Amino acid sequence: MGSFDSIKKVWGSLARPRQVLIAGVAMALVVGVVLWSHQYARGPAYATLFAGLDARDAGEIVAELERQGIPYRLEQGGSRVLVPEPAVHRTRLTLAAGGLPRGGVVGFEIMDQARLGATDFDRRVNYIRALQGELSRTIMGLQGVEAARVHLALPEPSLFIQQTRPATAAVMLKLHPGSSLDPAQVRGIAHLVSRGVEGLTPENVTIVDYGGRILSLEAGLGAAGRASSAQLDVQGSFQRNLENQLQRLLETVLGYGNVACRVTAELNFDETTVSRRTFQPADGGSGLARRVEELEELFQGQGGAGTPAGITTNVPTYPVAGQPGGQTTYERRDVARDYALNEILEQTVVAPGTIRRLSVAVVVNRELTPAQEAALTNTVAAAIGFDPARNDRITVSGIMFDTTLADQLRRDMERQQEAEARAQRQSRIMMMATAGAAGLLLLVLTVVVLLKGGKRKRLPQPAPVVAAPAVAAELTGASVRGPQDRVARLARQDPAAVAQVLKTWLAEEAKP
Repeated sequence: MGSFDSIKKVWGSLARPRQVLIAGVAMALVVGVVLWSHQYARGPAYATLFAGLDARDAGEIVAELERQGIPYRLEQGGSRVLVPEPAVHRTRLTLAAGGLPRGGVVGFEIMDQARLGATDFDRRVNYIRALQGELSRTIMGLQGVEAARVHLALPEPSLFIQQTRPATAAVMLKLHPGSSLDPAQVRGIAHLVSRGVEGLTPENVTIVDYGGRILSLEAGLGAAGRASSAQLDVQGSFQRNLENQLQRLLETVLGYGNVACRVTAELNFDETTVSRRTFQPADGGSGLARRVEELEELFQGQGGAGTPAGITTNVPTYPVAGQPGGQTTYERRDVARDYALNEILEQTVVAPGTIRRLSVAVVVNRELTPAQEAALTNTVAAAIGFDPARNDRITVSGIMFDTTLADQLRRDMERQQEAEARAQRQSRIMMMATAGAAGLLLLVLTVVVLLKGGKRKRLPQPAPVVAAPAVAAELTGASVRGPQDRVARLARQDPAAVAQVLKTWLAEEAKP
């Protein structure tokens, strides 16, 4: 307590500006010590120089870093190389100037190593290797592609056209975790490879992934394949749109995560042209006369008029008595009219993509009563445009979902978050404790230094105390006469007064 009181007394004796200055300096020193200790504990920050390297490239890069004296770290089994963050860009440019990393393949730099006595076959093999390597490097530069290998089969040129065989290529891709390539990207890779090799067509390029899936077949290379792929894309997009609409609609009623919807749509991609020609009379019913033909015959005179040709008129007959020849009159008129009709020609092109049939399945995470099932069925039918003429089908089922895996993942995630939060709290506590200890130590040292400095600058002067005249006279007489018994007697009688007198004498002797 004595030390604390002394520190408090010295601190109180200081002026206010001096106290503020000392406190600011102490706080700055504490913050600096904490930041320095934290940075020193972490060490220099490392950043990724290259990732996804094969063993050959990693070995060459590590050897070059050791030769240049650059510190490094290896992670992910040696496939990831880290260097101090300030040196990342400079080191990357230096290694790139040396052709590193090579991507696990060789490119056209192999042609710089031409050896004496190489045959045409050797040069052709090296050319194919270089072409494969350059194509692999180009493909690995695409987004989502981690590694690529290209294999080319280039037949020997022939003098006979009938014996000419087409070039083929095979590409194997390793994608980054969680990445995927859409059909357009796969077709882009096929066209890239085909345009880089003479005599190679995109249809003769096969692209597979590390899982063995034939991506080029799914992408539909070729005219028919592209059409089929486009149709599948349209069908899939239509199904997803219906599913999303149903999902949002039903989750509004049943709650998030309590419903699952699947839609299967059969679309008709046939393009149909319908032509129809219609004839109908003009307005008014009579129509417009297109052709009129009139025939009129008239005969007057003795004898019979000309008779038409035929057997009946040319068979001879006998004259009838009582019918003598006289005046004869003959008249005939024929009129033929052709009326034009209105002609309507219709040509209708039915666009592809019409709905042929819809099948919808809805599963609810609860038991449903018949009334609820019927209500949901009607709701779904209205949402998708149900048409009985198309034989559409809707199935609604109430089945409890299995959430074991989801619950386990959620618990694991919560535990991980708690562990990270606990580690952060511990780190903060350690940092605060370190800062507090450093600050307290610095404050103690500052006060001690101030105390020592104050003592050196100003010696405490005892206050002048006037001793009793009798005690002073007796001490003076004792000093003159020198008997020790009288001094001892005075010290026993009044030790405080004797001590005060001695302090006064010592102080007077110390004065210059």
